[in-house]
Amino acid sequence: QTFFKDRALSADTGGKAVVDASNIGLALINSKNQAGAGRLNNCIASVNKAVDIITDPTATRINILAIPGVRDPYVTDHALEKTKAYSQAIYIMDSVVYDENSNRLYDDSLTRPDVRETAEQFVGRAVDNNYGATFFPDVYMQDDINNQIIKVPSSVAAVSALALNDSVKKPWFAPAGFSRGALDFVSNVHVRLSSEDRDVLYDARINPIAVFPRTGFVIFGQKTLQMAKSALDRINVRRLMLEVKRLVSGV
Repeated sequence: QTFFKDRALSADTGGKAVVDASNIGLALINSKNQAGAGRLNNCIASVNKAVDIITDPTATRINILAIPGVRDPYVTDHALEKTKAYSQAIYIMDSVVYDENSNRLYDDSLTRPDVRETAEQFVGRAVDNNYGATFFPDVYMQDDINNQIIKVPSSVAAVSALALNDSVKKPWFAPAGFSRGALDFVSNVHVRLSSEDRDVLYDARINPIAVFPRTGFVIFGQKTLQMAKSALDRINVRRLMLEVKRLVSGV
């Protein structure tokens, strides 16, 4: 659990923060998991505490929150709640990925993620929060320090697109499409999406990262995690309202 990676921060089967039902209610010293389980796991508790600090308006001033590679609901649900309470930022969330047999996959898993199963599992969580957004799949990019290609979570690509959007336009422009959603630093994606895959993901409020023959890798959607259809189910509208609130608060 030293490096706070995906498996270390997961209470799902195969994770290091898994809840041992046989030990519920017993003292930690008698538990099989000495690091604690579920919300009380030391890795999960540490990241959640960091979220508390960074969403404290008296301590920080942010407009985007991301915790790349951290996917467990104990953290992501907490981050969504705290970001909404903070109400000056949007949370770019990495969601849990599954294979076709509903097995939870980790960053070190060799099995190919299944688009439909991942989308259905996410819909089953019933997340409803327009202060968050999620993307799929993970991407590959060049690590110039170690001179190698590495796989990084989709949130890394999304934050890059938001940064590009803010540098060439404004937060209220859509961070998607062939100009502001272009990912020229991406060399490949973990899963190549078909047109049907993109539709399945978008219906589940997961923004697809697609590849096109002439234009390369592109973010092909900008939905928030809001269920109801309204203006606030779009990232650019939510960020517009965040910017308005930031300016008014400043005055």
